[in-house]
Amino acid sequence: IGGTISSGGGYPVAGATVILLDENEAGIATAATNGSGAYSFPSVAPGNYFLRLLPPPEYLFADGQDTRPVTLPGFGAVTEDWTLLRQGRLRIRTNLQGVIPFVPVGNVRFVISPTTGLTTTVRTDANGEAIIDGLAPGLYTIRPFFGPDPSEATVAPAQRQVNIGLDSSALADFTISFPRSIRYRCERWVNGTVPHGPPFACIVNLTALQVNGVPAGTQVAQGQLAGERVGLFTEVVSGTYRVTITPDPAVTGQAGWPVYEEIVSLGDGDHREVAYQYNPVGGAVMIWGYAFYDRNQDGHRQIAWNEASDSAANGLTVSLFRLDGTLVMTTTTQPQAQYGPGYYSFPDLAPDSYRVEIALGVGQYPTTPQNIERLVNAISPPEPVHFGYIKQFDATVQGQAFYDNNGDGLFNPASDDPISGATLELADSDGNLINTTASAADGSYSFGGLVTGVYEVTLLPPGDAGQLTRSVAVPAGNSAVSDASGLALFNLIATGPFCLAADPDGMPPGAVPAQHNGVALARGQGLVWIRLVPAGTLNVLPFWDMDGDFVQDSFEPIVGGADVTIPGEGTIRSSATTGATFSLSTGSYAVTVAPPANMSVTIIQPQTASLSNGSATSLAIPLRYLGQIQGTVNANGGTPPWSNVTVVLDNLSGGGSATRSVPIASGYFSFQNLPTGSYRLRLQNNPPGWILAHEPVFFYTAGTSLAQSLTLIQLESVSGLVYTDANGNGHHSIGEAVNGNYDVTLVNSAGLPEQTVDVAADGTFSFDGLVPGVQYAVTIDLGNQTTTAPGIAITENPGWFVAGSSGANLAIGIYPYPWVGGEGQFNTVFGRVFEQVGTVKNPHAGAVIGYYRWNDNGGCDNNNPVLGTTTSDIDGYYRLLTDFIPSTWEFYCIKILELPGMEQDHITVTDSAYYYTSTSG
Repeated sequence: IGGTISSGGGYPVAGATVILLDENEAGIATAATNGSGAYSFPSVAPGNYFLRLLPPPEYLFADGQDTRPVTLPGFGAVTEDWTLLRQGRLRIRTNLQGVIPFVPVGNVRFVISPTTGLTTTVRTDANGEAIIDGLAPGLYTIRPFFGPDPSEATVAPAQRQVNIGLDSSALADFTISFPRSIRYRCERWVNGTVPHGPPFACIVNLTALQVNGVPAGTQVAQGQLAGERVGLFTEVVSGTYRVTITPDPAVTGQAGWPVYEEIVSLGDGDHREVAYQYNPVGGAVMIWGYAFYDRNQDGHRQIAWNEASDSAANGLTVSLFRLDGTLVMTTTTQPQAQYGPGYYSFPDLAPDSYRVEIALGVGQYPTTPQNIERLVNAISPPEPVHFGYIKQFDATVQGQAFYDNNGDGLFNPASDDPISGATLELADSDGNLINTTASAADGSYSFGGLVTGVYEVTLLPPGDAGQLTRSVAVPAGNSAVSDASGLALFNLIATGPFCLAADPDGMPPGAVPAQHNGVALARGQGLVWIRLVPAGTLNVLPFWDMDGDFVQDSFEPIVGGADVTIPGEGTIRSSATTGATFSLSTGSYAVTVAPPANMSVTIIQPQTASLSNGSATSLAIPLRYLGQIQGTVNANGGTPPWSNVTVVLDNLSGGGSATRSVPIASGYFSFQNLPTGSYRLRLQNNPPGWILAHEPVFFYTAGTSLAQSLTLIQLESVSGLVYTDANGNGHHSIGEAVNGNYDVTLVNSAGLPEQTVDVAADGTFSFDGLVPGVQYAVTIDLGNQTTTAPGIAITENPGWFVAGSSGANLAIGIYPYPWVGGEGQFNTVFGRVFEQVGTVKNPHAGAVIGYYRWNDNGGCDNNNPVLGTTTSDIDGYYRLLTDFIPSTWEFYCIKILELPGMEQDHITVTDSAYYYTSTSG
């Protein structure tokens, strides 16, 4: 039974899970679709089955069917295909205007507005992209949210509209313009070409050298790349800067790479690029050298002294280490066509300090240090490392030729016989014959006058080969019993070769002979070792197959109480610790398992196991419960399974609860022998920093198997900074001080406070325990003004964000000014945001409020740019810092721009004039 899972566009869907069920809908096996979207269940017996499909996230059924009946009539194949529809995907991409190739711009915020439904916001990541999956079909409008940082940048176009459908995606491109920028490239320099070599992780610092209002030597920005090729500094004013590119030393292999610096000057309209100028791991950076015969012992390799011709310089092992002792690589010396023997090299080395060591051969004595250090950098190649050696003359090779009667490899005068008159040949390591000699009456021989080195000695025995194999024979039927030390002694003199063998019927329990045909003995005197090995053991392991994959995993326990039968060998009941163990001789055996009453065997029986002498074989037999509720506890909705938690099953029909502890490293749980009824699954305690996505409630029929999994979602954390926005531009500019005088409150999508924290002296704050997918906002307390505007205005706020979204910038800028006479009273909009519930008005925090110009034709329904924003505080109060153009004919719209799940009842319109005072509402 098999088939293919594909999308509506005909593309394969990988990673879908297909479950094969029997006619009672009990699970038999599972299969996952491969890269071609195919799945298969081979060797299925004829019958009626069900197939159940579990699609990957973001996919829906085209026909709404997750389970289908399948009939396999005979020996053939049944194909069952599914079509899935992927929910819509929107991809927003931002790049620097007029730059080829594409240079991404991150941290640009966009508002996505569907025709119906909630408005969401996203930020582009470091690659200049924001991807939103799971969108319902419809028309979407994407517009920049007040532009990226810094505020002087512009985004084009002002908005884009895309249509999203099932099984489709849309791309919205925007270009970013900056008045000045510095682009930096972290790539290894290869022949001065663009693009350069492979990218590397780097840290880039921008330091002011001559910039108005900034002390020389002040670091004004820092960038970091983790493998991307290009980064960008955009918040730069006119002036002269130093750009420093430092390869990240924390990345393996980059320690010691050189730092590159370059001075750049910027004016309006200038865009500069700084590229790394070194190739730290280029092919030219290597350590090399020679091993050589240092005849004059001065430590230098000199061809004039015939020091580059000794073949013994080849084949020596040379090792390269870092100074901490880590082995980098090894090589051997070898001939080099132009310059002779003994050459070695270690190519393509990263900048670092190294130690080179050589292992000299036999008879070679060093004239130079055997380990030498070298520094490798990207500036200049290191000096070669040569190793010199000398040889000892008048060396001797000597030894003994003998019959090794007791086979111990040593000459024992009491038991071994010398070989007289044997010819011995001496050759060098290349096999060239140097000399021959004959062994003396006592078997001794000697070769003298040799240079130290490696030689080969060959023994040519004298006379008839039979003299080497003087044999005795033990008449058939003779036997002896071994004593406590294992020795069986035959006091016999025989005239021919014979064999000794252990009697198979006289073996100790659990042992068999290793060599059934015995061991040959060439003489009538000697010691013969007869090796015994343990008898073969078969360990049958009935186990609870929790995950239904027919393979025993480390967390799946052995089942006790199962009867294991092997015909002719008997029946053994399994224990929960060791299973059932049989001691058997060589052969193949049929194994049948009868499980406990509440379980069944999930594979065909009998199973066959084969053993050889001394082997130990285990046979795992998967079992499952006849009725159970089972599943996994997953982290983040996927892998790996979450373990070491307690799962609680509540019986909602009959009352009562049952618990199961999920074993460490398993993630699987199971409840067995349950009555029919309604149940709920939950966790006794959530792991710290996690929350259960939902507690499933379901109906269970006794005697069936039901899969129900639990998903844990990791809680997120966010952090931010409060600063005094002295120039009121809604952006943290250079020189603006942090502000630790306020409390920051985290607000949920209902406008209610979740947490309040004190801002640290350095202006920082953070919140933990945020639920992914939930919208939040942060705000501060502006004070309970009733007749006057608050004394401060919030000029920068991240607005509503989703916990866990990348690139969230929780900066809060405040513009303080007192409510006094003079300009502070003019062109100021302030008031309070309420949520209308019946006749009750509840203050609402976190509302993002902005103003823009009114049009004569469209009124407030226009696309005029938003000129300024603020956020309502914990009591709903707000003050909007404006820059109204003094005129009797200019009107402005005051509107809530962002507030999840809420709709503004009316849009306030106000005018501006030289004499106009504040507006409240």
